[in-house]
Amino acid sequence: MNPLCVTVCSLALLLSLSVSLAQSSATVQDKLSQVTTDTAQVRLLADRAVQLGNNGQGDRALQTIRQSMALARQINATVQHAYLYYSLGRVHRYRSEFPASVRAYQTAIRLCETTASEPLLRKAKYALAVVLTDQGDYPAANQQTIDNLTQIRSENDPDTEVANLSLLAVLYQFQKNTAGHIACANQILAIGQRMANDEYNVRGYSTRANAERQRKNYSRVLTNRRRSIALLRRMPDSRDYLLSELLDYAQDLRLANLPNDVWPVLYEARHLAEQQRVTSALSACWSEYSQAYLNRNNAKAALQSVQLAVKYARQSKRPRLLLEALDVEIQINKGLSDYRSTYKALRQYTHLKDSLNTTTSQLTIARLQARLDRQRDQDSLQHLRQRLTVAHLRAAQREQDFQIQQQRQLLFWTVIGGLLLLMAGAVFFLIQIRKAQRLLQQKNKEIEQKAAQVNQLNAEKDRLFSIIGHDLRAPVTRLKQQLDQLRFATVPTGEWQPQITQLARNADQLFTLTNNLLYWSLMQQNGLLSHPVDLLLMDVLSDTLMQLDGLLSEKHLLIRYQTPSQQPAVRADEQQTAIVIRNILHNAIKFSPVGAEISVAVHVRAGQVHLLITDAGPGFAQTIRETPFGQHGTGLGLQLVRDLMRASGGEFQISNATDGGAVVRLIWSLARVTQNTALPVSLGSN
Repeated sequence: MNPLCVTVCSLALLLSLSVSLAQSSATVQDKLSQVTTDTAQVRLLADRAVQLGNNGQGDRALQTIRQSMALARQINATVQHAYLYYSLGRVHRYRSEFPASVRAYQTAIRLCETTASEPLLRKAKYALAVVLTDQGDYPAANQQTIDNLTQIRSENDPDTEVANLSLLAVLYQFQKNTAGHIACANQILAIGQRMANDEYNVRGYSTRANAERQRKNYSRVLTNRRRSIALLRRMPDSRDYLLSELLDYAQDLRLANLPNDVWPVLYEARHLAEQQRVTSALSACWSEYSQAYLNRNNAKAALQSVQLAVKYARQSKRPRLLLEALDVEIQINKGLSDYRSTYKALRQYTHLKDSLNTTTSQLTIARLQARLDRQRDQDSLQHLRQRLTVAHLRAAQREQDFQIQQQRQLLFWTVIGGLLLLMAGAVFFLIQIRKAQRLLQQKNKEIEQKAAQVNQLNAEKDRLFSIIGHDLRAPVTRLKQQLDQLRFATVPTGEWQPQITQLARNADQLFTLTNNLLYWSLMQQNGLLSHPVDLLLMDVLSDTLMQLDGLLSEKHLLIRYQTPSQQPAVRADEQQTAIVIRNILHNAIKFSPVGAEISVAVHVRAGQVHLLITDAGPGFAQTIRETPFGQHGTGLGLQLVRDLMRASGGEFQISNATDGGAVVRLIWSLARVTQNTALPVSLGSN
């Protein structure tokens, strides 16, 4: 297929897609604004349902929840579904329908986990633990609360953590686990002190007071209760909490047998309840007043107080609270022997209790009937929904077939473009692989070369150590033998002077060998620097022969010169050149027989200066000629000569003369020529 056709088709497809997107953008914007409005409406309906449930209008609350759920299904908002089920759980809890509340909270938790709504998820889990506590399933509530705390501590949410710790403390109180109860209180106080939050500290002190009440350690109970009340008095927005703490404080004082301290606390609590117009708190307050009057043996005042408690309990519409007040009134009337009032209060108590039981039964029957009606409605709705679902599925199938056809066309051109890109990528990668292979081969060759160089250097090192051991052994052995002769007096005193002279010569030889080793080591470490200058070769040669005059005289050797008419100058380092010439002449003296001649010739040829030194010794062996160092003489010296000559840009050659003897040729570049300095034709002793 022609690549140009593929490109044109791709551009046309992209253009059609962009046009369709532009046409649908306005519609999407309108739908988005509508969804936002519907979402807010769902929230409002859910909050309204919770308020109705809190006010005792459970049926209206459930109806409102159903309306909001229908609206949430229309906008398909999963987050709002989770919030609705959370609100439904609260409504069922207000209606004391704990199993239904548990199911609603569990559904909300599953939806929150799907939508990753962390704040609502934490609230739903806490509410589930609270409902399990209300239901009396303390093990399940305990486990749920501990799981909540484990997750919350990793997310750093102190508010929810304190709420769960407070609930866990209540569970420990029900289970009479005083140690766990106090541990929860201490954790709440630690969070409050760390966050510098008075509300957390109040909860901690209140929880600790309740735990110490179980232990009947009333001194600690009163201490923690005073601390919580002191903090609450500084918090104007916590009047309800302060009222509850004051009533608990009054009860703690009564249990601690401190009746005189109860009165100011009750006065403050009654005054605060009257300001807040909380009839339930006023009923509890007057109940405590009745107990305080009974402790003073003032039955009449106690009766008046409990009658006020009954009055406010009726106004608060709290049947349970009214039952408790009537029970106290019955006990006081019995103590006063007022059987008429006792009978009257007992009738009210019995009637209220029976009505509560009857109401509970009627509510249960009504709820079951409502559930049955809802189930029938749901079945009919389910049948209708199934029919609608079949119609929707058929329409969706047709739309899906059309989309599949479009997707196939798009997939066809996408595959074509992908194949082209894949081919281009394959070609590119093949080229890169070939480059990498060539580079790898080159690197392997370099590695093999370096390995060969390393092996060669190791072999040279081994040979060099052998040479060094051989060269050092001879002069050290001679020195030891002569010193042993002098030490053990095996030589007559008159012959000490020749022995001392021989010792000095052996020491000089050892010193020369040590210098050679030092210079060679510096050459290997690139630590020996050359300082080339224009050097007169004949002057260096003359100075070196003067230094070796003693060795020449000892062996009665004769030096014969052959020099040019003009003295040549070479470009080299003076000290290194002297070392080279001294090593060659020292080897020539060492291997020449007594009374022999050593020839020294200097020639200038084609811009080069040649120095030839020929001795009368046995000459170089075949292995020495192939490798310019070895067992002949100071092999280290020959190695040093070769390295120094290379460093100065010169050459070093060895061979044997036709009539015997070793020939060493040293070659430098010619720098200049000067007037020749007269040298003796021979030097030494005949």
